[in-house]
Amino acid sequence: MKISTIVTVYNLEKYVEECLCSLFAQTLPPDEIIVIDDCSTDNSASIIKKYAHKIKYIKMPKNSGVLLAFIKGIEEATGDILSFLDGDDIWRSNKLEEITQAFSADENRILVTHDYECIDGNGKSRAYNNDNTHSNTSKIVKKSLGDTDKMDKLLRNAILCNKGVWLGSAFCLNKKYLDIQKFKTLMISLPDSELAYQDHPIAAFILLENRSKKVFFIDKILFKYRIFGNNHSGKSNDLVSALRTIKKSQANSIRTSHLVAQHPDLIEENKKQKNGFVYNVFLEQLYTKKYLMAIKKYFYLLINSWTLKKTIHETKRLLAVIIFGPDKFLGMK
Repeated sequence: MKISTIVTVYNLEKYVEECLCSLFAQTLPPDEIIVIDDCSTDNSASIIKKYAHKIKYIKMPKNSGVLLAFIKGIEEATGDILSFLDGDDIWRSNKLEEITQAFSADENRILVTHDYECIDGNGKSRAYNNDNTHSNTSKIVKKSLGDTDKMDKLLRNAILCNKGVWLGSAFCLNKKYLDIQKFKTLMISLPDSELAYQDHPIAAFILLENRSKKVFFIDKILFKYRIFGNNHSGKSNDLVSALRTIKKSQANSIRTSHLVAQHPDLIEENKKQKNGFVYNVFLEQLYTKKYLMAIKKYFYLLINSWTLKKTIHETKRLLAVIIFGPDKFLGMK
């Protein structure tokens, strides 16, 4: 079983060397390492080229966004298993060994992912309370009770409903079940491909293209997810970065919604996808001071989507933005 690792990089000179070294330290090394540089303007390229004897370095013809860089890496890969690593994250040394064992245990597995820990820009462990991923995967593991078929159903539902299953630098794919040209054609046909994320669209695509195949979760922490001020998961404390993050989420949502919509029997999944898209529109309208339109979306989501905890959080956001204005609110946030 040959393993390809695809690393995507854009202006990560501070972190990319540590990222690559975590690959070189694997107890089961990848058979090939492909680094896709999305036209970095910092010193990333020269750092990467220090390891030219260990990797295949590819520079995109122009800055195209992580989705297209990610697709380019898959097109170049020759492995049976595709593994992915963002250039600012770090794998634990047994990551690929664990992944290989999981795929070897069942040839029908198309996607395998695992648990993670969060670190800050300096590599220190930190609490991350902005999503429910850890609690959701913990519930899936407990509900499954070792039943891999039940785990598969719960994981599929969670991924397609965006309930919280970590993908990013965690997930790996079985390449023989992935039609990368079909995926690429679809992704490019939809708007804002340069803004879209890579992991959720391709996970939804391969799951929906192979509905009889299996998904698996390893209940172990196998990578460190870095959160810092300049990456997309950092805090948006100004209007420009907040609107850009919303635009990225919208580009992502357009793709996953489109994929799920091809399967009308997935009632809950389609509802969740629609509500996720409406939520992004709500935030954009709120931050661009289209308050009446935002309030309409607020009541729609209040009735159709939000839990009590989410309602309280979003009500506070709505009132604070209207009272203080988007710029001041984001600065306070």
